[in-house]
Amino acid sequence: MSLSKTWYTSANMALADTSTANRMAHSAMWAFGAMLLGYQSGTDGPEGARPGSVYWTLEGSSDSVTSGIDSTDRLSFSGAFTDSKWVRNTAGSAHTWFVIKSPSGLLDGPWYICMDFIGPTTDNICSFIVSNNVFSGGSTTARPTSTNESAITSVTYITTTAAAGKTHLTCDANGGFRFFVSRNGTGYFSTIIAMEPLVEYHSGDTGRTLFYTNYLDSGVGAMSDSSIVGGMRGRASDGTTALTTSNCSWLSPMHRFSGNNFSGLATTTNSLDSTVDALPSVYIYDSTTSKKGLRGRLPDAWWIGAQVSPGSTVPSTGSPERAVTGHFLTPFSVAPGL
Repeated sequence: MSLSKTWYTSANMALADTSTANRMAHSAMWAFGAMLLGYQSGTDGPEGARPGSVYWTLEGSSDSVTSGIDSTDRLSFSGAFTDSKWVRNTAGSAHTWFVIKSPSGLLDGPWYICMDFIGPTTDNICSFIVSNNVFSGGSTTARPTSTNESAITSVTYITTTAAAGKTHLTCDANGGFRFFVSRNGTGYFSTIIAMEPLVEYHSGDTGRTLFYTNYLDSGVGAMSDSSIVGGMRGRASDGTTALTTSNCSWLSPMHRFSGNNFSGLATTTNSLDSTVDALPSVYIYDSTTSKKGLRGRLPDAWWIGAQVSPGSTVPSTGSPERAVTGHFLTPFSVAPGL
């Protein structure tokens, strides 16, 4: 169960401002951008700091006062967190958004992520729009758009309860990433936002990098076997058709852990040697009309049963190589402080 590639870990970066629930939410989204852009970092793993080649770049932004696709850092990603820059609003009113661009080495890229800070009443909700075409246009009241964009709206990415917490980032050498949020004292990660390439894909697939997100602030937290539904965006296998909620999904890990053939894996160790079994990451299934079938799986990811608590590291002694989030085992070379 060795890792297939190099992963860089930057863990346990404290949220900048948790004095109110809104400030906590703003701090988490600022950290998402600032860490991917290379301006902020937590504790680096023994593999060393992330090289500049894995950093994403800022394409454009709005702080609700000015806006533009002009690489201007209006949201102070390169400086100190500034709460007044983060304005959530309803569509058509002045609000915050930003667009970041992946390194060119990210499979079928470069890829772009637009975070649009729109929501009805609370600041823990936003929208993400992904594309491998450039974004253009935009104003203080409307986000920019892209050809064949794939949007996920009304994403809950953090709790509405003000509390101290941390953000964590793992990324590969081409800019594929998994970003986590945790709230101190819970013992789990509540959020994952990720964009990464698949492995074991079909040769004709030209949309092999996918964006996904999952949030659960209870139980074992994000990436539990019961919470992995929807939340995936990108391209269908033709490389142009945008994925929506109804046409791309995980093959449920509950079938692996709770089905007739694997029911024991969820709660018991292996009788041969008392070890905990883990299975390769759930495969991605595309049900788009005329494009149905398995797309591939996530690299260096495994489903693990409930015998191991979230936040546990593997191996359990010595230098960590992986950590458990929900029922998901992911590369993580720093012990997470949850």
